Amino acid sequence: MIARSLHLLNTDIGREALDVASGLDGDIVQRIGILRKRFPVEIVSTVISLLTLREKARGKFSLADHMLFTREGLEQATSENVAKWRASRFPKNIRIIDLCCGIGADSMQLADEREVVSIDIQSELACCAKHNKLLQHPHQNPEVICADVQSMPLKADAAFFDPSRRINGKRTRDREAYSPPLSFFERIIRDIPNVCVKLSPGMSDKELDALNGRLEFISENGECKEIAFWRGEYGPTSPRSSTIILSSQGGTRIEHLERREDCLPPKVVPIEAWLHEPDPAIIKGGLIPELSQLLSAGKINERSVWLTTEQNIQTPFAKSYHLIERLPFNLKNLRRSLRRLNGGVKVLKCRGTPFHAEDILPDLRGLGDTPMIVIITPIPDGLEAMICEEANQELL
Repeated sequence: MIARSLHLLNTDIGREALDVASGLDGDIVQRIGILRKRFPVEIVSTVISLLTLREKARGKFSLADHMLFTREGLEQATSENVAKWRASRFPKNIRIIDLCCGIGADSMQLADEREVVSIDIQSELACCAKHNKLLQHPHQNPEVICADVQSMPLKADAAFFDPSRRINGKRTRDREAYSPPLSFFERIIRDIPNVCVKLSPGMSDKELDALNGRLEFISENGECKEIAFWRGEYGPTSPRSSTIILSSQGGTRIEHLERREDCLPPKVVPIEAWLHEPDPAIIKGGLIPELSQLLSAGKINERSVWLTTEQNIQTPFAKSYHLIERLPFNLKNLRRSLRRLNGGVKVLKCRGTPFHAEDILPDLRGLGDTPMIVIITPIPDGLEAMICEEANQELL
């Protein structure tokens, strides 16, 4: 989808085609056939592409059915809940530059009682960002600039920097291959006192440790979505922290855990009745000691991230499982136990094992009807299998 195609949607015929297409039933071939009888091919192609992207975006944005997207822009966009949380870290009534704004997902939330200048080098993304900012804030005059941020003077109270992590449509882990390269951050911080950079959660600990700033690991509904790298007055105060966002139709809950220098590593203790799997943002952020202290929990062994307690504990920072049975891992014995318990494997977790869950999951199918969680984890003498029930966690 290019800028000219997006512009067509703002014409009378474009808006009419979008309205007609939105009301059509049937598969994509049928809808295209009906639309081509009334509208030019370029408009039909743009409308169908946009409706497909809007459908995919509904899990990310409450205004998805009215927003403009490109495929790559949607894939890289910050979700609405994460963008709202990050925006709340900045004070009101300041001027922020959103560098490499993409479709404007972060700008939409930052613009709440702040002056936000959104900049992107791609004209189609700048077009999306302007439309989406106006959609979120209809009484504002959104300032969106199509330009190379590396060639512009930078002046503001704060900046948000989200470099593209793709080369020719493919993801890259080379931070100097980002566009602009991650090192451009050092230029930003010379001109702007408060900066937040969106980083990939796939960055290695070695790469993260080399950054001189505060790292916030952000998870949404059990998936570590990104790392926010902060310099300046805003954001978390701790060198490392984790933010957990849980959302459903019942609402949104946000919890935050920060590293404490006086927090000791958890002790290894005998496995109790309850197992707790830390959220990926807790694991990636290295905050298992803080979580262990919060839950009064111990680790099941030195090599594992699993924590254990005698009592069930409801926490947004971990998933909890009730232990039913444990045995030395052997596929034949595990099948026998599951069949005896009428256990159907709902989830198989194989963290720290020499194989992946998909390698052995087919051998555990069809053994029972009661949903169960099977955890295979290293122990000093080999591997152990633990058969569990998932706790009914009421966290919202």
